[in-house]
Amino acid sequence: MGPSSVDDGEPIESSSLILDRIGRRATATLRSGVRDAPRLAHRANRRDDHRHRIHPTRERVMQSKLARFVPLAAAVGFVATALFIFGVILDLYWVRVLSKPFPVLSMMVVVAAYGRGRYANTILAGLGLCIFGDIFLEISDATFLAGLVAFLLGHVAYIVAFVGRSRTLRPLEFVPFAIWVGWLVSFLWPHLGPMRIPTLAYGSVIMMMMWRATAMVAGEQKPTGWDWAAMLGAITFGLSDSLIALDRFHAPIDGVRIPIILTYWVGQLLIAGSALSANADQ
Repeated sequence: MGPSSVDDGEPIESSSLILDRIGRRATATLRSGVRDAPRLAHRANRRDDHRHRIHPTRERVMQSKLARFVPLAAAVGFVATALFIFGVILDLYWVRVLSKPFPVLSMMVVVAAYGRGRYANTILAGLGLCIFGDIFLEISDATFLAGLVAFLLGHVAYIVAFVGRSRTLRPLEFVPFAIWVGWLVSFLWPHLGPMRIPTLAYGSVIMMMMWRATAMVAGEQKPTGWDWAAMLGAITFGLSDSLIALDRFHAPIDGVRIPIILTYWVGQLLIAGSALSANADQ
């Protein structure tokens, strides 16, 4: 009986040892995998970065090509700015019409060359819509409403860009712009006639645009200079439009065309520059 009981127990003991060894090896492998995971992930990321450097995306290739034209675009923008002001001073209609779109077009080239992600693309769309507004407003009074609609859509694009980066409501930032636009519309209301509804709609949209630009900056933990540029650009744009409204619907203001266009271009330049922010969606 004694030898027989020992022989029967050996297989049981051997199976326990085998299972114990398997368990130890599995535990060691698991611990090694957890310990090495960050290092392996870092290696994978480095391989991805290296692959992107060797095989850049189509977007980056296109941006690299566009960047070569940025100095030329800037030069064209400066020349067009001077030509338009020259056309305003001497009242040269075709000089104004032909030169007016190019300053904003040059800004589009910069954003297309250096901006990335949804924010930059939406700002780009807003700039493009504003170019149509530039043309329609300059052609004649008959196309003023079409220009207003184009600019309204451009502001909507900017709002979408700003809200995409900060959805926090921030009602306190809304108050000063509501007072500004509310006072302006109420002051002009008796003089607006059939333009009351379009002006009210446009004023509401630009009020939203200034508010959301400010809310976007307030929502950033570390806003960059380009983030502040978005807010200042939106406010400067609002100032330009306020001057247009006062000149057109209240009483003509002598020499106001140059301040209007300069504040407009500065506002657009600052908004376009915000697409270069490190905080932008890239």
